[in-house]
Amino acid sequence: MSRSINSDTRGASVKKIIPDPEIYKGLCLATLTGVELGTAEIKNDSSWVDFQGKVIPRITFIFTEKVASKDKEEGMYFRSFSAYPDVFNPDNEWQWNTLSQTLKHFIDVLSENEFKDEYAALLDLKLEEEKSYEVDDQIKVWQSFFDGVIKVFRGSKKEGLPELIGKIVWMKLLLDVKGRQVNNGDFGLSGFPGDGVIELYKENISPTIRINISKGENIMPKAYEEPDPIAETGNDTSGKRPEFMK
Repeated sequence: MSRSINSDTRGASVKKIIPDPEIYKGLCLATLTGVELGTAEIKNDSSWVDFQGKVIPRITFIFTEKVASKDKEEGMYFRSFSAYPDVFNPDNEWQWNTLSQTLKHFIDVLSENEFKDEYAALLDLKLEEEKSYEVDDQIKVWQSFFDGVIKVFRGSKKEGLPELIGKIVWMKLLLDVKGRQVNNGDFGLSGFPGDGVIELYKENISPTIRINISKGENIMPKAYEEPDPIAETGNDTSGKRPEFMK
């Protein structure tokens, strides 16, 4: 057995951002503190047959929690996107929609709806449906695409692009939507931005995004779902729930 450090090597267990239902009406305040480009090694038994054994690019957005008390430890949230094969297969369309819509939403919010022509040029996944590509060529195209994403968010003096990192946002991290887990049991952004999953923080202005109970959006851990043992009327089984969740 060899000893090596790779993408499967376990690192530190970073404290995760957990929404508090009692404050901010369940939303979180966080700063986009980084956008990092890394890699992932696809296992030989992966369902992505074309990418088996390949090292592919993966981009990660890092959000760090803004805390009101010095006694509370900051949490972090990571949202990652990876290259994937067979881009034009209709069965994979949801992956492109998730990636493209989330990136567009992040840019719109952080640029205050100033989506520049330069962004569009940098965010062009240069693959044509009519052509066939070798696997390594597909991976190179994805690498170039993610390089463009990095340039969009980190900014470029040469191209006159402002930096989008470092801004404070409201975040809507959910446990599940209509009973379906958002992030394998952890809190996370929903797959599609819908009505919005982040919003630029502005002092003394309330956010417009919200936990939409009518759409089945849920942030309540199991402990909050249990009846309040102090309540004896038998009528209200949501005694631990904050008002906006009832």
